[in-house]
Amino acid sequence: MNNTINQVTHTQCTGCGACYNKCPVNAIAWNGDDKGFLYPQIDSQKCINCGLCAKICPALVPKSENDEYPRCYAVMAKDEIREKSSSGGVFSLLANWIFGEGGVVAGAAYTEYYYGVEHIIATNEKELSRLRGSKYVQSNTGLIYKHVKEYLDNGTPVLF
Repeated sequence: MNNTINQVTHTQCTGCGACYNKCPVNAIAWNGDDKGFLYPQIDSQKCINCGLCAKICPALVPKSENDEYPRCYAVMAKDEIREKSSSGGVFSLLANWIFGEGGVVAGAAYTEYYYGVEHIIATNEKELSRLRGSKYVQSNTGLIYKHVKEYLDNGTPVLF
């Protein structure tokens, strides 16, 4: 199983969940360690050693496509949006534009009772409130990448 994410050490793993979403046979469990950090674990009985998890892993295949001289923009929403937002309210402006285009918005949201953070998809402005604001903890991405890909494959715009 050298063709898998088993070669990623615990300190190298970013906890992104890409491998979990990419596995075609659901051989990867997404469990918390003793400190609560979500970390992939391969079920060797299910794994077909296809290598897809290793190919998608940013720890194994780092990509840097940053421009040396990027374009920069400044945005500031109206006061009422900024009062319930962070980063000048740009997220709310972009999200509402995406909804107007028939799209959906994926992002990090606190779970019920603020037990943790998970990634969800909002389909309207009412659901958007859960996605506002910064969350400085690891999010359980679950199967968000698979769901986003399904929307994109169907031609639905997605703001992630």
